[in-house]
Amino acid sequence: EREYYVIRENETIATGLIKRNDLSKSFLIRAKNYFSDCDNILKYLEHDLYNQLNIIELIEDYNLICE
Repeated sequence: EREYYVIRENETIATGLIKRNDLSKSFLIRAKNYFSDCDNILKYLEHDLYNQLNIIELIEDYNLICE
């Protein structure tokens, strides 16, 4: 399995979003925390539009919508 980490330009340490043997709820909690600065992404996460399988789409959408 793959692990996914995210980092913003102004950060010095990457945040793990998906780690080995991760549970879906753990991913959701970390994703909501990390992307909490973007109301649209939070709404999408709450409505299960993103999950561990489409993490790349989530990050791309965040970059388009929220930055």
